Amino acid sequence: RALNHQEFQLLPPEAGDMIQAAQKGGAAPAPAGPSVAGEKEALEAMGKYYQQGDGPPLEELSDAWTCFMMYAKTASGKEVRCGMCGNDGY
Repeated sequence: RALNHQEFQLLPPEAGDMIQAAQKGGAAPAPAGPSVAGEKEALEAMGKYYQQGDGPPLEELSDAWTCFMMYAKTASGKEVRCGMCGNDGY
């Protein structure tokens, strides 16, 4: 038996610049956005930094989406596809 596994991810556009700079051996530009500590401070100031096991009220999750897609093909040519998308944060 043989298993061939591939996984794909969608990256933000600015990630391409960082990857290309790293491949050329140059210094990659600093990632855009706040540092982890800066983001934590900002969330705490807004009252939106949650401890482990806690989270936002469900009413605030109307824009939280998740999506999973899978495509598999056996060596003999059989195929199966599966997809799941939803806008519930849980």
